[in-house]
Formats: sequence, structure tokens, C-alpha cells
Amino acid sequence: MRYQNEAGEYIDCVTVFPGVDKSVSTLVLKSDEERTIFRSSLYLDVDFPNTTSRIIFDIKTWATSLWVSPSGNHYLSGIHGEVWEQGPQDFETTKPAEVTLHGIWGNSDTDIVVVGDNGTVLRKIGNVWNDISIDTDEPIFSVHGLADGFLAAVGKRGGFHLWNGSSWAAVQLETNVDFRGVWVGSKKEIYICGDRGVCFLYRDDKLIQLPAGTKDYTNVQAFQNNVYFGAGDLGVDVLKDGAVVEFQPKAGAIRLNASDKFLWACNTNKIYRFDGSGWLLSTFV
Repeated sequence: MRYQNEAGEYIDCVTVFPGVDKSVSTLVLKSDEERTIFRSSLYLDVDFPNTTSRIIFDIKTWATSLWVSPSGNHYLSGIHGEVWEQGPQDFETTKPAEVTLHGIWGNSDTDIVVVGDNGTVLRKIGNVWNDISIDTDEPIFSVHGLADGFLAAVGKRGGFHLWNGSSWAAVQLETNVDFRGVWVGSKKEIYICGDRGVCFLYRDDKLIQLPAGTKDYTNVQAFQNNVYFGAGDLGVDVLKDGAVVEFQPKAGAIRLNASDKFLWACNTNKIYRFDGSGWLLSTFV
């Protein structure tokens, strides 16, 4: 069920991202009922849930993804190829792409990756955007990687690609479902998930399909030696004994992210925080 605020806007959480200790940032899409007019707001709560979240960035367009660097700077991707980067005074806008960008991730403030339509992959090293796009007409939805430059990207119709620092290699899968999430533990341990419960573990160059029912999974995230899968309105699932099983059906999880201390999820106007033993729920708008 969609949430409508007092201003008549429909609220959809795009993603939630942890900061230092109890701080958390939440990217929210606000729209009219027909979803023709969009506004994106970025909320920061420095001591969740003890402080009131405040808007630190607001723009009349659709921001599609959020990443927060280890230094605490915020980076967002946009539906029209924009990237917004938090500077010393305000957010700076660049437009490195002419297509919709679906995801953003980075290692540091000087190493940032965005992915989008038509196989678009752009990597910013220092102040320069480098085109390392994948040879496909399909969109890339998500990217994750390692500090040494290794990347894994997933997308439409079973797209799963690995970057070794100089070129992409496609991993062939006997499925055409859309993959929405990827998490890289190491080059020998990569989890991917997508529509209709299709999830895989890529281990030691071999694919292992994980039994997972029929839920549509939006992303995957490791936390405290477990691997969790976000299933939108259907909650959070966990990998147990080689299968993805129900874990917390009441914690709406459009997106999952984690710090050392907490696993975070969000859906509509709600944030969920899991500390390894119990859940905390708060509304943010």
C-alpha cells in the first residue's frame, strides 16, 4: 500500500544507506498519483532514531540511487544521466551519461561507478569519468565491487558481468530473468538475485543456484556472517542451509544496506534497523 503525506505526495523509499555509528541517509521519491511529477529528497538522521531527520538535498527529478562514501559524502544518480556529488558547500551536478542511470557505488570519493541503460558503466577516477561500458543493449541495474578495482554488475535478461580491471567478461546463465541485486564478498564469492526468486552464488568460478521460492528480490546484502535478500513489500529473507528462506516478512525492503553494527532496510516511509537480534522501526516523512 502506497503512503501519502500531508502535502498529497506519494512517498517511495528508493534506498537507505548507513553512515557512521547510528547515522543513516534515506533517498525518497515523492510523486503525484499518476507518477508523472517527481521530486527526490535526501534525508539525513545523525542519531537514528533519537534525532529528527532533515533534508540535505532536494531536486525536482527522479534520483535513482544513493551511495555514501567512507568520509560521509553523498553521491546520487539520476534518471536523465545526472550524478550529484556532495561538495564542501553544496551538491554539484554533472551529467556523464545521456541515458537513465540505475545504480551508483564506489570505493572512495575518488573512485565512483555508475551503471545504466544500454550497458552503460562509467567510472570516475579522480575528476575524470571513464567509459567502461558493457557490450550489450540491455540495462545494467546494480554494481558492487572490491577495493582493488574488481566489479560485478547485473541487469536485464540474466545479465551478469565481471570486470577484471581492463575488460568485462559475461557469465552465462540459463535464465532470462532480470537481476536487481549483487553483492561481492570476494572474487570467489558473489551473490546475485532477481525476479521470480532466481538467486545464485558465484563461487570459485562456478554458479550455484539458491532455492528461493518465487519472490521478486531487489537486492542482496551481507551482515554479520549472514546473507540477506530484500523482497520489497514481502520483507527480508536470509540464506540458511543453502536456501533463501523467510526471515522478517514485516520489514519492507526495497533496498538493504549494512554497516558493521546494523542492517538497514526501507520501504514507503519506513526505515527498519536490525542489530543482529532485534528490529527497530521508524517513520521518516
